[in-house]
Amino acid sequence: MGNFSDFLKVYMLYILAIIAIPVVDSFVGFDTGDEGVLVAWNVIFASIAVFIAVCLKFRNLIGFPDFSLSQILLILPPLMYASFFLIYDTSTQSHGWRFLAITTANFLAVALVEELLFRGILLNVLSSYFSLRGVLVMGSTIFGMTHLLNTLHSEFSNAAVQSFAAILTGFFLCVIYLRTGSLWPPILLHFVWDLGLNLMNSTTGVSDDFSMSSGIASEASPTIFVLLGATALVFPNFLYGLWLSRKVQLLSLEVVPETGR
Repeated sequence: MGNFSDFLKVYMLYILAIIAIPVVDSFVGFDTGDEGVLVAWNVIFASIAVFIAVCLKFRNLIGFPDFSLSQILLILPPLMYASFFLIYDTSTQSHGWRFLAITTANFLAVALVEELLFRGILLNVLSSYFSLRGVLVMGSTIFGMTHLLNTLHSEFSNAAVQSFAAILTGFFLCVIYLRTGSLWPPILLHFVWDLGLNLMNSTTGVSDDFSMSSGIASEASPTIFVLLGATALVFPNFLYGLWLSRKVQLLSLEVVPETGR
């Protein structure tokens, strides 16, 4: 299933790329102007690094099968929920093409690199050491705690809120990956969720502590309202993941076939 030391090497490569943002942005940060969105170069570099590592070491470990009807139906409820934020934003705000292009590229890179690393590689590696319950707990916790890296460009309390929300979301994405056996569904959900919430944030000022990404964070100090709001937004996804997890076998990472039950 994979060696944990191999995962750590890729993970440290990812971490180094993420924490390089202060240095990288000082040289190649790209501002779109009035709308003030930056290319997330750290995430772009991390995506390239993880992709290369996957091709060299983990290419036989990660599944990218085609979408099936059952997979589409499985992710339809959370996809509709995440799409609400995109619909809300497009109906209330008009963005420039450069803003949309760079924002889309940023969050597409985030979704790709984080799903490759935390679902595609980490879950398969953890399955060599833990039962399914341990895999879900460890996988979602490592994913969530990684978001504390946002302390590099925001307050610790702000990053902590995002980290907690990411733990709940990480559990949901872990289950989606295990139930479908493919990275495409969690990548799609991750991307639409991050993009929708952050576009809405640009319109309403709602804190983007709720996003799944570890590459971008708000500088605003969180309040109890923000903490409760972050939990409330991601909790439906967590509950859906909890419900889906009943059909994933505990000791193997094989999906239990759907029944008429």
